[in-house]
Amino acid sequence: MKKIFIAWRSLSRRTKELAKLLKLDVLFLRDRPPYFFAALKTFLYLIKSRPSIVFVQLPQGPLLALTVLLKKFLRFFLVADVHTSFLVYSSFKEILLNKPFRNFLNACNIVIVHNRELKNIAKKEKLGKIVIVLPDPLPEFPAVKIGMKNDTVKYIFPASFHEDEPVHYLLEAFSQLTRENKNVVLYVTGDWRRRKDLLKYKSDRILFTGFLPVIDYKRLLMSCDVVIGLTIREYTFLSSAAEGLAAGKVLILSNTRTLQRIFYKGAIFVNPLDPEDILRGLKKVLDKRVREKLEKEIEDLRAEYTQKVNKKLELLNRLLMSYM
Repeated sequence: MKKIFIAWRSLSRRTKELAKLLKLDVLFLRDRPPYFFAALKTFLYLIKSRPSIVFVQLPQGPLLALTVLLKKFLRFFLVADVHTSFLVYSSFKEILLNKPFRNFLNACNIVIVHNRELKNIAKKEKLGKIVIVLPDPLPEFPAVKIGMKNDTVKYIFPASFHEDEPVHYLLEAFSQLTRENKNVVLYVTGDWRRRKDLLKYKSDRILFTGFLPVIDYKRLLMSCDVVIGLTIREYTFLSSAAEGLAAGKVLILSNTRTLQRIFYKGAIFVNPLDPEDILRGLKKVLDKRVREKLEKEIEDLRAEYTQKVNKKLELLNRLLMSYM
């Protein structure tokens, strides 16, 4: 029985992890709006392979519409994995590309969201027959900790350089920290070419690594003491926070309701639009005793989080097996 996870434009870590755990094949088609190429390839694939179960990675609304229409004829079980921007919009472009397709969720057998806040939106707007909150599965990290032999406190900010990330406020705050304390260093990963204006903050204490291979990125993150994840967007789950949790690292996160509810242990929360408050968080974790306390909390939270994910995966598997 063939099971497939379809994604257009970009392939998220969440999709890769879920496909692996649920034993789904992945059809990834790199395309841009209006997605003519991806739509044609998806149509031909589904007609030819006739899968029994189809997952779709949203926010691409046209992908949802196409699979809903084909579902009527091919009679497959359809699961929509809804990412934040399919239901919550920060630009006219997102409204135009996604909002017209929201009601197609009602034709899906199951709708998956990654946090309770998104489920509340779906429930309020009567979207989806069965809506399941399935948090992002944690990525795998080495069990051993890689530490520094000196007193330098290492911070890492895994950046996407998207509009919702207030990177300049973080860099402003960290620049101030380096003027007060020389035993700190910040690694900013990701493609800095998207924001070349930020290179003015580059120094021997603020390092832009560029995009790193997965092995090198994980090795760097494991060597750091603190993982920073900042967004100005509510309802957003940060992959960087999940990576920090998986690696057992202290977290500095935006004080959104979503993140405070999920990461209720092991994290310092800051106002992402206030450099002074970000600086407060950066200074707080300089105290080794504070970091040790937070690290113990993170270990507890990781166990609780993993148990929750496993229970939701078991529920989803039971629903899929009932169809099969």
